[in-house]
Amino acid sequence: MAFQMNNPTNTDQTPLAGLLTKAQAAEYLGIKVRTLDDWRAAKAIPHISRGGYVRFRRGDLDEFLTAHTIAARPTTPYRPRRRKAQLALTQ
Repeated sequence: MAFQMNNPTNTDQTPLAGLLTKAQAAEYLGIKVRTLDDWRAAKAIPHISRGGYVRFRRGDLDEFLTAHTIAARPTTPYRPRRRKAQLALTQ
């Protein structure tokens, strides 16, 4: 029987199934890998680091996005301003 080294990839047989790599997580968030590394180093984003591998749960990334979403403030409908010259013509 030949010795097989465990290859931690995202396949259905591994314990890392369902987890995203740094490149996949960065693409999912729409940011660069370097930005993701900065956030990870600052402990701003949840991640799993084990044995030199860094992985991210999609659910954790969704919660991170929800927590950092800024809601739009309610505004009045847009109404262009009338200029003084236009007002003078209408009177």
